[in-house]
Amino acid sequence: MPNSAQDVQALTEAQQGMGRNLNLTLKDPRYLGWEKWHHSVGPKGGKSVVHYVRNPITGYTTDFKFK
Repeated sequence: MPNSAQDVQALTEAQQGMGRNLNLTLKDPRYLGWEKWHHSVGPKGGKSVVHYVRNPITGYTTDFKFK
């Protein structure tokens, strides 16, 4: 759940597919073959960071979490 305007911005941008691929192998059977992504907004020390998973074939994104 976003706690600030910066969190809302980070989540909105992540839902639009912004961020970078972390190149990790996901072990969750629900997401075999999917990619884990990371998106951050804000200055160093005050960043809002969102992790999510993306299907590389369809581009579908889900499982958004603030870190």
